[in-house]
Amino acid sequence: MGISLSSFKSKQGFGRQGIMAINRMNGVMAILLCGMILLGGANVEVEACPQYCLDVEYMTCGNSGTKQYPSCINCCLAPKGCTLHLADGTTQYCG
Repeated sequence: MGISLSSFKSKQGFGRQGIMAINRMNGVMAILLCGMILLGGANVEVEACPQYCLDVEYMTCGNSGTKQYPSCINCCLAPKGCTLHLADGTTQYCG
């Protein structure tokens, strides 16, 4: 009534070669992952945008000179190339 370990392994489809193949594949995947990290494949750049409002009277963008009146704006939120005209009479170019 005894079942030998070798007959159990053959019925399950895993043998010494199958287990070694899985271990070899895990090793290859680990080496590839380390290579990606070392070569910079895992770098992610994030640009932080502070959420504060400047005291802006109006904003002009491009050469049109059309005044826009945003409710809350700073250079991080404004489109590139716009100028913020502040309430104190100064300007801030958002480039």
